[in-house]
Amino acid sequence: MSGLLLKDFYTIGHNAKQMMLILLIWAVCFLPGRDGSTYIIMCASLCGMMTATTFTFDDKCHWEKYAMILPISKKAYVLEKYVLHMIFSLLGVAAGTTVTVVANWFQGMRFKGPLWQVGLLGFGISMAVGCLFLPLLLKYGSEKARIILLGAVFIPIILIVALVYLAEKTGAISTDEIAVVFQWGIPPVFIALLIISVLISQKIFEKKEF
Repeated sequence: MSGLLLKDFYTIGHNAKQMMLILLIWAVCFLPGRDGSTYIIMCASLCGMMTATTFTFDDKCHWEKYAMILPISKKAYVLEKYVLHMIFSLLGVAAGTTVTVVANWFQGMRFKGPLWQVGLLGFGISMAVGCLFLPLLLKYGSEKARIILLGAVFIPIILIVALVYLAEKTGAISTDEIAVVFQWGIPPVFIALLIISVLISQKIFEKKEF
């Protein structure tokens, strides 16, 4: 698996400067006057999406077909993409946190909540998107999967935000209770989602013909 990871790192390496430039532009747009929590989450999600770029390069050079004649199992191929997405997400959290801490120091601002919780939330959101996105990439390829992702990810997010908003307005649940639900409910849901996603992706890739 280490060889697959190195291959993807070399493949995506030339995009590193572009990604850093985008993160700096976002910092200028989103950090002034804010504590940076949203920026960290955005950095994690954006960096995590670089996994999709590796699929685009793989599709162009028909890497999957070549990989299957090498001593690489299909399960290892799938797991490597999840590990890669996890690494990219963590790098996004680290980059976003570093920039935000420096910006807050210059602005004399403090985080509203614990910094580790913000980083964990950003990592969790990025991984949740990956759990939905990776099976689509393996099934439909990079181009079609991007279109399907719009409905697969953004519709549930809109529904969750709408339900939370209605719950707060009607008084059915308080903001503190919502925070407790997210704090204790997200970890087990995330673990279950990750396991299910990996199993689905492995089944999809096992059935692929090259």
